[in-house]
Amino acid sequence: MEMALHSTATVLQRLEPYWQAEEEVTCLKADAPDEWQDQLLRLVRDPVLRRRIGESARAVVLAGHTLEARRPLWEALVTEVSDRWLTAPEKRHDPLEDIVIESNNAPEVSG
Repeated sequence: MEMALHSTATVLQRLEPYWQAEEEVTCLKADAPDEWQDQLLRLVRDPVLRRRIGESARAVVLAGHTLEARRPLWEALVTEVSDRWLTAPEKRHDPLEDIVIESNNAPEVSG
């Protein structure tokens, strides 16, 4: 995503972490060494392709992966945690209670 924010066209390996990146739209993909070479050469030789892929990737990141775009998810998380904390005080657990400090020793974590 960092490269996409700079509108830099990217070649990605066809692996699960990159399944959301749309081949030929927001990136190029490759597996075998000769395929990597071919895809990289395409980007080097074709400035229109390079620009189109870089700008498309940037647009996707700005539309769906910024803090503002993710705001509804964060708001839902904060609401859910707050509701649980306020409605179930008997289930609260302070993680600091698990730390036992003995004299002349480093803190230990129990549990």
